[in-house]
Amino acid sequence: MTATPTSSQIHRILILRLSAVGDIIHGLPVVRALKHHKPRMHIAWLVEDRYSCLLKNVREVDEIIQIPRREWKASGSLVQTIRQARLIRYLLWEKKFDASLDLQGLTKSALWPWWAGIPFRIGFGGVDGRELSRFLNNHRIKPDHRCRNVVDRNLALLGPLGVLQPKVDLSLPPDPLAAQSIGQKLHPLSGMNKPLALLQPGAGWETKRWPLEYFSKLGDWLMERFGYQVMILWGPGEKAMAESVFTGMKSGCVLAPETDLLELIELIRRSSLFVGGDTGPMHMAAALGVPTVAIFGGSDPERNGPYGPGHLVLTAPVECRPCWKAHCDHLSCLRKLTPERVMEKIETYLGNR
Repeated sequence: MTATPTSSQIHRILILRLSAVGDIIHGLPVVRALKHHKPRMHIAWLVEDRYSCLLKNVREVDEIIQIPRREWKASGSLVQTIRQARLIRYLLWEKKFDASLDLQGLTKSALWPWWAGIPFRIGFGGVDGRELSRFLNNHRIKPDHRCRNVVDRNLALLGPLGVLQPKVDLSLPPDPLAAQSIGQKLHPLSGMNKPLALLQPGAGWETKRWPLEYFSKLGDWLMERFGYQVMILWGPGEKAMAESVFTGMKSGCVLAPETDLLELIELIRRSSLFVGGDTGPMHMAAALGVPTVAIFGGSDPERNGPYGPGHLVLTAPVECRPCWKAHCDHLSCLRKLTPERVMEKIETYLGNR
């Protein structure tokens, strides 16, 4: 490993967190802590194009450098991908960054600063430094046992730069155009005058998806017991799941309109309750301060749960969890969290609020 530079030696830094929604949100406290520590530091963020909008309104990010992942995928041309990757590498080299912070801990993130010749490359050591990242990053940090949540583990990487115990700021800035757009999409509901409860049945992993029929029962109960207007959220590839929950419910619930990420943030900002699994929208809700009920199956809520107090995390006492597997033959960790058990916990949670 290289010698640790002082903060005064670093004027330009590159943040690496290429994807996805929740992980990028968890990286926001890092840039805010850096900017607070050294306001004149130039902070750039390398991110895949489909997620770059999440950084659009974050004033602490001075520069967003995009990886055209969608274009690469659509073209299917390895030659074109390599050519464009070389252009990004040259761009990074030309910008003469003093240091990089790899929040992702994978080969695909650590490769860029190494390839661009950034001299001081901070990344994770131990279990968080996966694949080749532990060799490509030349200053590796092992967060101690007190850093359980991924937000705190990310902030631990700032130790070499003299940023210790910073304030955690996960706030998501408003986007006026997205707020206007979502307002227009929700206009048909404007006369209902009920608090909005959002249900998010979709998730990337099977082991993060609470059974759809459970969501239907919960949605009916939230309408009958608390008078919520229940809305079913969905993202790319999730509409069929949302429609299944919708058709399994009694009349009164609605299917969310199609949204982009900034519109989704503004929709969640308007809500009074969010229920879902370990997903990007759940982390959006927690960051926005919306009361959040997070249902966890295969992943670990101590690491990936909604950050901060005031949220309800639900798990089942199953020995095999957290397994961190995307698929499972029995899904006991989710099926044992019956709607009745979840309703009981939510009743107490909302009563205490």
